[in-house]
Amino acid sequence: ALTDHCYYEELGLSVPLNDFVYPVNQTDFCANVYCREDYVLMIKHCDRMQLAHGCYFTDNNYTLPYPQCCAQLVCENA
Repeated sequence: ALTDHCYYEELGLSVPLNDFVYPVNQTDFCANVYCREDYVLMIKHCDRMQLAHGCYFTDNNYTLPYPQCCAQLVCENA
């Protein structure tokens, strides 16, 4: 492990202290990862959305960074 970094073992990812990383091309993973000053990882996933009548969710696009990788709510009548 690198000094002044947090290590996210599940992704094999080193995150600089007091900084964000936006992983891409990770299967089923769409989030940003932050390494706090006390070496704790903070992970922000996509917000939950309620499905409205006449709407649908797009698929996640894991090739894009967070939050662009999140599914989008699309409504035909909007």
